[in-house]
This record gives sequence, structure tokens and C-alpha cells, in this order.
Amino acid sequence: MHEHKRFLPLLRELCDGIEQPEQRMDRPRLPLGDVVFALGVKTYSMLSGRRATSFIRDAASLGLLDAVPSYNTAFRYLEKPELTDVLKMLIEESAKPLAVIESNFAIDSTGIGTTTYRRWFDHKWGRERSTQTWVKVHAMTGTTTNIVTAIAATATESADTVQLPALLARTAESFDIREVSADRAYSSKSNLHAITDVGAMPYIPFKQGSTGEQTHHKFDGLWSRMWFYYQFKREQFLTHYHRRSNAETTFHMVKSKFGGSVRAKTPTAQVNEALLKFLCHNVVVLIQSIYELGIEPEFWSDEDCLKSQSLPQKSCG
Repeated sequence: MHEHKRFLPLLRELCDGIEQPEQRMDRPRLPLGDVVFALGVKTYSMLSGRRATSFIRDAASLGLLDAVPSYNTAFRYLEKPELTDVLKMLIEESAKPLAVIESNFAIDSTGIGTTTYRRWFDHKWGRERSTQTWVKVHAMTGTTTNIVTAIAATATESADTVQLPALLARTAESFDIREVSADRAYSSKSNLHAITDVGAMPYIPFKQGSTGEQTHHKFDGLWSRMWFYYQFKREQFLTHYHRRSNAETTFHMVKSKFGGSVRAKTPTAQVNEALLKFLCHNVVVLIQSIYELGIEPEFWSDEDCLKSQSLPQKSCG
């Protein structure tokens, strides 16, 4: 009932941490924080750029915007590759207020549909074929509130297993990780070691044909111990592993509320639009946590300002 009223101030507070890029030539640019805020409002409204303009102007009338960007200006910013890192940083920052709540995490990937198609000529059957393209999103989520703590998105197909170490490291910077659950796609020795290196317990089932015995490959004690745990204490293992389904819940929350496809046409804009959906999801999760868990979100602490040179707060302290 109070989500919309809470959403705008929280999104504005997050966008206040965006540093305006230095400019030496050309016409003065709009504040980057205002552009990202306008894109967030558009994504939250689930409307087209033109139809969302009224909502953005209403936010400006509340003093939440210094300048109202036109929809074409916002779309041009959406196509900038440098906006991707900004959105990832905002998603990570929006998750930090729940560091006192989340200690168990799940990682998975999902596809966000697009309106573009890839076409090729099939020489075998002598005709042209086409398939819809999609954005691949990899996300680390907390299993208590479904907050997204770290994210990566690619405009093309990308392997799941190689994404875990980076997302885990980003999450470990702000959260005390105790457990990490993932499906078989993430089953590898390097991932097991990455999880234990941050002091957490991995719950990743093994692929068919995997063994815990020493073979022609170099023996790995951790791999062997987890394999025997998975084989002979299956019920106990699955109790922890099934927390992984919360990652699927997170993706369902995002797609059901903010749509399962993007409107943008270019690959970079499609990635950024997908990231905006997850940013809006995190803000909504924070609003729910305010009422259910008594959380009062605060962003861009002094420590964050010292750590990050890419997104320092405009006024720290």
C-alpha cells in the first residue's frame, strides 16, 4: 500500500551517490543521477518512455529531480556501456542494508527476452531461420529476503560456472557468507574452493559420473569430502541445497513485477534495461523489509566513499 510512496525517495537516495562525470567540452550534460533516477521510474512504472514522462515530472514536482530528461535523452544514456558498471554498483549498494539479515545465499542465471531476432540461412534445409535473442543475467541472492547482492549480465549466452567467483567476491565485501547453494552447472573444484575461501559451506550437487576417488586428475581433498557428503548424507545435504530455489523465486519476482523482456534494441541498452529491473526489485525488497523486519536503509556510508572512486557520494558524513 505504501510501496510507491517509499520507492521514489529510496531510489533518489541511491542515485545521489552517482558522481557526475567530468566534462570539459560541448554543452553541459544533465546530472547522471537524474538520468538514472528517471530510467528507474520508467522501469518501475512498466510504461514506455513517452508514457512514463508524466510520472517523472511528478517526481520533479516533489523536488526529487533537478532536471527532467526527455525520453530520447534517457534512451541515449541507456546505450552507454559505462552505465552498466554504475547500475551494478547501485544494485550492490541497495543490498547492503540487509547485511545484518542475510548469511545464506544462492546463485543462478536466467534469460530476459528481447524484441530482436538473430537470423541465418540453414544450408541443410535450404531456408532462412530466426531465433529470438535474450539477455543472460547471473545473480547472487539472499535466501531470506531475495535481495540481489551481486549481478552480471551479458547480451549473449555465457557459461554459469565461471560467474560464481566474481559474484561471490563482490557479495563477501559486504556480507558474512555462511552457505552458498547452486545447481550442477556450478559444480567445479575452483568454485568449491572459492566458496570455502570466504568461510562459507558450498552446497552444489555433483554431475553424473563425478567421483570422489583419486583418478588421473590431481587429487583434491575438498572435492573428495564434498562428494562423500553428497553421496552418503544426501538428506542432510538436500535440506541446505534446496535453499537454491530462492534464486528462482527472485527471478520470478522480477519478471512478474517488471516484465520478462526488454524494449531496447541494441545489446548494451538491453543489458542496462535488464539491470534496471533488478535495481527496482532491490528497492522493493528494501521497502518490504522496512515493514517486516524493521530495517531503516542507509546508503553511501563514509567507508563506501573511501572504497569507491567510481561512485563516491556527493556529500559523505
